[in-house]
Amino acid sequence: MKMKIGTAILTEAGAAAVDISPRNLRNAKIWMSGYMPIRYATEQADPIMARSLALGGAGNGLLIVSIDTCLISPLTASRWARAIARSVPVPEERIFIITTHTHSGPDFSGLFGGVPPAYYFKARAGIIESARLAWDARKKAALYLGTATHNTGLPRRRKHKETDIDREAVVLQFRGDAGTIATLINLGCHGVVYQADSQLLSSDLPGALCRTSDAAFGGVSLFVPRIQGDVNPNIIGEDTYHQKGNAKELDRLAREGLAAAQKAAATAKAIDAAPFRIETKRFTASSKNLAKLLFTAPWWNGRLPDLSGMANIDMREFGIGGVEGMAVPGEVLTGLGRALIARFKQPALLFSYCGGYMGYMMTREIFDNGGYEPGVSPGPIDPCQ
Repeated sequence: MKMKIGTAILTEAGAAAVDISPRNLRNAKIWMSGYMPIRYATEQADPIMARSLALGGAGNGLLIVSIDTCLISPLTASRWARAIARSVPVPEERIFIITTHTHSGPDFSGLFGGVPPAYYFKARAGIIESARLAWDARKKAALYLGTATHNTGLPRRRKHKETDIDREAVVLQFRGDAGTIATLINLGCHGVVYQADSQLLSSDLPGALCRTSDAAFGGVSLFVPRIQGDVNPNIIGEDTYHQKGNAKELDRLAREGLAAAQKAAATAKAIDAAPFRIETKRFTASSKNLAKLLFTAPWWNGRLPDLSGMANIDMREFGIGGVEGMAVPGEVLTGLGRALIARFKQPALLFSYCGGYMGYMMTREIFDNGGYEPGVSPGPIDPCQ
């Protein structure tokens, strides 16, 4: 149900967080994704969570589900969305499955060793439960939109003379009569504080930021990655394989992120919280990268490959009341991210790693500069397609 109070349109909003950590790390190996060589967890530093935000009513609602893992396939994202749609009255296409991109979380993709089947299905059940609990918790809410500049990241493609990164933090806060229901933090910084040889199972920076945000605002916080394909944590070191990442740095960067979120929330303006608009936009990319074979494989993408050799990338253009954005199934670099956001009234949202993972997403100019990221990409994308 929605109603007007003054000039703002309210909606129903509910949020929930469910711990999907493994019961123990001794019986079977929990492999961790995002770094090479692959590692398995020997200790757990903090909880692995599924956090959900449910908006609107049956049939016309929206669900955002944020999961502490590095990446999943589009096929897995589709299956999880379908399973959630059987538990709540929200169509699959209106469910956003997002990964926080921690490199210290469990590997639900299978690319880095995977996890035991028993744990996979336990985690899947917890993800579905978080969505159901969020849906059942809905109450009347107003939406507040704010922005601030954050200092959690550094450009990582400096050797390619690319130093421009997106430092905008966009915060959506749903507030009810009893206080904050949910805080969605959309900022770009890789959640990779712990080093490449770490065997600590952790939600890393996204989880630490959400925990500090929960404590500061109340309610449930969700971290949704923004433009971060070329952004490393603001830590001394050449890259994430050499930086001195540790628990102290994790706490410092979480506080940096929280400071930006608090500033955005303090200056936030009430905007219309409904209705919700979603439209699929198909983009194409082409390259000779071997990675494209993975991204277009039926067992990964869930559909037959394009016989022309193109990689089809479905992004979802969406509107949440008075704020718009784009949801991208991949790791977005600054040039492309800025171009996608420019399509909308500002401030706008960009959801990365949403609906699965199709590699690094970038413009032709950045692709031609070379480096690691273009090599793990389906090819350059023209944002004007």
